[in-house]
Amino acid sequence: MRRAVREADKTEMDEMEDWAFGILEALNANQQLDMLQTLGPKYGIDASNLTKATLGMPNWAELNSLIYMHTVLPNLRNLGLVTERTESQYRKLGMLYDRGDRATTVPELSLIA
Repeated sequence: MRRAVREADKTEMDEMEDWAFGILEALNANQQLDMLQTLGPKYGIDASNLTKATLGMPNWAELNSLIYMHTVLPNLRNLGLVTERTESQYRKLGMLYDRGDRATTVPELSLIA
């Protein structure tokens, strides 16, 4: 991947960045509802209502972003596949979150470099 990125022109980089975002956007959307639709009925949980409640939580972005900010987004950013073009989209979906002051006391919660 590093070689592909290194050899890519601007148009190819934009296409790879958009592709990466699209894949992660789909993954993010599916992980919320699929598991709940599968397991919810067994435990009497309404998947749609729980998803709406979860997405409405004030700290939703902080909780949701943990799985992406640990490895995936830092690696994509290091490859040049998260730029100002897509960063706001990742934030809007709760996949990228600035943890601010907490990052100084809990390093693994820091914003990707």
